[in-house]
Parts: sequence; C-alpha cells; structure tokens
Amino acid sequence: MKKNTVQIVSTVLVLVVLTTALYGCQKPSDDDSEPSDRIVLTLATFNLDMSIRTAVVSFNTTNPKYRIDVIDYAEFNTDDDWRAGLTRLSTEMISGNIPDIIDVANLPFNHYVAKGMLLDIYPLIESDLVLKRSDFIETVLCAAEINGELYRIFPFFSVGMMLGNPQIVGSYPGWNINEIKAVLEANPDADYPVGQMLTKPSLLHALFMYGIDEYVDYSAGTVNFDNDEFISLLEFVNALPTEFTYGDDFLHEHELIAAGRQIIVAGILSNLDDIQLYRAMFGSDIVFKGMPAANRNGFPLFSNTSFAITAACKDVDGAWAFLRTLFLEDWQNEFSWFGLPVNKNVFDSKLKELMIENEYGPRTKSVDGFEIEIKPLTQSDVNQIMEFVNSVSGSVGQDEALWAIIYEGAIDFFSRKSSAQDTARVIQSRASIYISEQNQ
Repeated sequence: MKKNTVQIVSTVLVLVVLTTALYGCQKPSDDDSEPSDRIVLTLATFNLDMSIRTAVVSFNTTNPKYRIDVIDYAEFNTDDDWRAGLTRLSTEMISGNIPDIIDVANLPFNHYVAKGMLLDIYPLIESDLVLKRSDFIETVLCAAEINGELYRIFPFFSVGMMLGNPQIVGSYPGWNINEIKAVLEANPDADYPVGQMLTKPSLLHALFMYGIDEYVDYSAGTVNFDNDEFISLLEFVNALPTEFTYGDDFLHEHELIAAGRQIIVAGILSNLDDIQLYRAMFGSDIVFKGMPAANRNGFPLFSNTSFAITAACKDVDGAWAFLRTLFLEDWQNEFSWFGLPVNKNVFDSKLKELMIENEYGPRTKSVDGFEIEIKPLTQSDVNQIMEFVNSVSGSVGQDEALWAIIYEGAIDFFSRKSSAQDTARVIQSRASIYISEQNQ
C-alpha cells in the first residue's frame, strides 16, 4: 500500500473513532473492550463548539462508567429559520422531553428555573473531592445565582459594558438612562454616540437582555415595564437610526471616536488586554460605565456556553463527573482563548502573563485596521480590570417570545404611532399575560 493511501486510511479511522466517541453511533462488537453497561447521558446543545467537543471525546474515551451523547439542535435549523433548532429544543423541554444536561446559553433559562426543571449546582461543587468554590471567581458565580442558588455553570465568561473618556461620560462607574441621556445632550456633535452599527432595535434588544432582571420576575410571574425608567430607555434608544446599511460614509469606531462623533463604546469585554486597545482609541484614560441600569450596576455576565443539569437527569453524579472536567486547570488553560476563564488560578495566571514582557517580542492587537502595540499590564491596569470583573452583577437573559412583544410595541413608538408612555403600558399588559401563562 502506498504511503499516501496509508495516511488517508489512518486519518479516516481517527475521524471515525472521534465521531463514535462523541455521538455514540458505533455498535460495540463482542470483543469490544468498552463496557456495554455504561450509563448514557444526553447533552443538548446548540452549535457545539470545539472546546466542548474535545471535552466530550476525552470523557467518553476515559470514563469507564459514563458516556455523553450529544444532540446538537443546530442541525434542525433551516435557511428560512436559523433559530428552528432552539425553538424545537425549547418546545421539547416544556413538553417533557428533557435531556440530562443542557446548554441554556440561548434558551429561556429563567422559565426552566421557575418551573423547577433545573438543579442547584452548588451542592455538587461543595461535595467535589478536588474542586472548591474558592477555585472559581466567586463574584462571577454569584452573578449567575438565582435566589442564592446556582442553576447553570460556564467555563468561560465575558462582561457586557459601555465605556468612554471619563472627562466626557463621567469618572465613576455606573449610570442610569437619564444620566446617559444627559451625556448625549451635552455632546450634540456626537451624531453617532455609540457607533454607526447600533440601531434602535439592536440597542433595545441588548439593553433588554442585559437588564432582564430589572423588568421580569419569573418566579413571581410579574413584569415591570410601565415605569419611568423603561420609558426613558425607549426615548434614549429612539435617538439612534432605525437601520444600518454600509455606504461610502461608513467609519469604523476608532475613526468616529477620533472625529468626536462617537463618545461611547458598547460591547462585551472578553480579553484582559482590551483595556489598552480602548485607551488607544480614545487617546486617554477610560472608565467602565456599564450598561445603563436603574441601580447603576450594569455589568451583566455573558457566556457563550452555559450548562445546567436537569431535574430529570438519570444520574446527577455522572453529569457532574463530565461538567467538572471543564473547570480543571489543564482544560481551562488549553481553551482560555474562548473567553475569560472562570477558574481563579487560570484567570490569575493569565493576568500575570500579561504583566511581563513577551519573550518573543512585542505583541500587537488590531481591530478594523486600528493597530497598537500591547505593552505589559501595570498594577494599575490589573486593579482596574479586577474592579471591573468584581462589579459583574446579574446575567444576560434570553426570552425571544417576550422580546417579540417588546419589539412589536416599540415599533409603534419608533414610527410615532404611539407615545413612549402608551407603548410602555401596552408592553406591560401583553408581557404580563405572557409571563402569567408561562407560570401556569
């Protein structure tokens, strides 16, 4: 057999083994060394990423008692509906077809908690022989709590934020809607205050997801939209364009900031050295203001992958046996480029690495053609980063059905068919009915 043919056959065999380990499609033969009585646990997810895929394969090839079978609901998406898989998964959950482990990052997680469908993970951490609560960044876990219990856990996280020049937006973290409106009114030359790409619908959606805990109490089945804060939010968002299209007048963020046309950057912080990039963009110190919130603490937790163990799980110890592997230092170090690691030792080591000179020479960072040289972080930088991370409060929520109610009402306001006050009342009424029905 020729060398190339041998290589191709070897590659195919490796792929078959990996696929079998992940999806459990191979039927064991009589002489198969794999135990046939292993407990099979289902993991439901949406767009399985490489880091979790690797963890599943490793677990399935090494654990003698359990194996994980993955159901990736992204396979049910269509060209006409890219959320069809999520809709199917959510429908199956509500109807009783419940997996053992579920990635709730893109699902109406709060509904499941209110219905008692998920388990508190804290007792599993506390009974673990190796991991302890102190091995995690505890402020981040606290941000994910609901009534003091932890119903989901995530290997990496990011934090939603707004930031700017302290001389323009104020030197202290935090603001509410009226305070951010006052900043915009004091800077009329900033015709794209938060950039060209943010529109009325996109910013309203973001602020709703980041502040969902302010507007909805899923456990009580109540909503809170008919108030001055939400009315001010509608008025603030209405100052933005209705839609965005690329054109000859398009400018990137750093160009708008340099021209004084943008004074706020809104987004998600997921890299520890981004602080230097933003300072270079503004040509000054920066202040993390957070998303506008009534309590002035608008630093919501965000995670691309977030796992829960369902109350219907056939073997909770087995589910935790898999999930705990995502928080061990070796795995977190290998995949830490997926976000900020929640393992405290790994997070601290990443900070320390950024405080020393790169042995291979200066690093650079570029965004949309704006490039800077990354220098070692100072202790002052680290203090600002830790203050930011320790400010995380609450978490991003997903509820597409509720968002549809808000968007439908807001469109009438944006098109001047109703006032902000009337819009808030309509949204309050419709949202109240929806949340009440979900709690039945």
